[in-house]
Amino acid sequence: MWGTDKVVWPPYWTPMPLPDTQDDLPLAATFKEDEKNPQKDSPLFRLSPEIRARIYDLALQTICDQDRTFRDGSLFKRPSLTGPRRIYTALLRTCRAVYAETWALPLLNTSLVIHEGSDEDRPPSRSGSDMCPNQQLFYLQAWQLLLIGGVDMTFQQMRLENGGIEQWLRRLHHARGHARELMRRVASEKHPGSQSIKDFVENSLIGVRIRSLTVRVNRRDWWNWTNDPSTYSAEDLASRERMIRVVQPNTPHDFGPYPDDDSEPLLGEDCTLSFVLETFGPKAEELDYTVNQARDWVFGTLSLSQEGQNKRVLGWDGQVRNESWERAVNGPHIAWLRKPIYSAIRNRIEVRVIRFIPTLLQD
Repeated sequence: MWGTDKVVWPPYWTPMPLPDTQDDLPLAATFKEDEKNPQKDSPLFRLSPEIRARIYDLALQTICDQDRTFRDGSLFKRPSLTGPRRIYTALLRTCRAVYAETWALPLLNTSLVIHEGSDEDRPPSRSGSDMCPNQQLFYLQAWQLLLIGGVDMTFQQMRLENGGIEQWLRRLHHARGHARELMRRVASEKHPGSQSIKDFVENSLIGVRIRSLTVRVNRRDWWNWTNDPSTYSAEDLASRERMIRVVQPNTPHDFGPYPDDDSEPLLGEDCTLSFVLETFGPKAEELDYTVNQARDWVFGTLSLSQEGQNKRVLGWDGQVRNESWERAVNGPHIAWLRKPIYSAIRNRIEVRVIRFIPTLLQD
């Protein structure tokens, strides 16, 4: 049901928290202001909080390890994924003052990565046993699951068109519901009567929402990725039987209700939805046709007023980002790429990124 083998990052993510005895609040919850050295002599703390926040954001991103890059022939290697994912968290251990400002960022700045695309495109999942402690998140405890800032999902076309997005969001929503319940119980049992701990849980953990959703369809994930476009007629570009295409998924806000739902929203009001669509160079015209259709998509969210006068929707932001890169392609299913007419573009991979952002509509 949960398909945890589909979760590529962070390592050791599971849909249900471990037993309560192994869960606790983050260290930041118990920090007292008088226990922190203000670090007045530190050049870092002479900077404004806004500049420090920018530095922290840059230092605590999830990145690809440049020292252990994937081999060039790997099908899953691409400009956005050159090596195993890492988070370098040594900064959090420098002092209490830095930790108090940065403790949540490694999770807020990372995405839960789910891969249900073709097996050849699946990045390797590492247990992390050979990684330094500051390079991985290990098992996500309940409070860590509540801080995950995004969801990045790769689907084969069939899975996308059969509810992949909403099914994964429903699973995550359910898991976070359990995590919220557990954190409130831990706060009341381990810190009875502490209003500051209760406020920390509600404001710093419970109130965090997912801020970004990314949906990917890679070049081998389309129904018709093996079709030779040179055999198409002009009418075939509009044919659902011949060309690659995407049917508009359900709105990501429309995945509930779910049993035991505590009515806490999963997605923030500023949450964005991006589609990253990839294909072989000779099929770029098909991809562009698909993207042109997707620009008209509108994803409903929730009414912002009791009367329902103003509605927030996710609408196209007006831009299509074009990217391309090259890699040697081979295999029996794509022999058509070796035709002379494709010699100039047979190794090209075309990518289109289309983004949907919150927009207010008037009824």
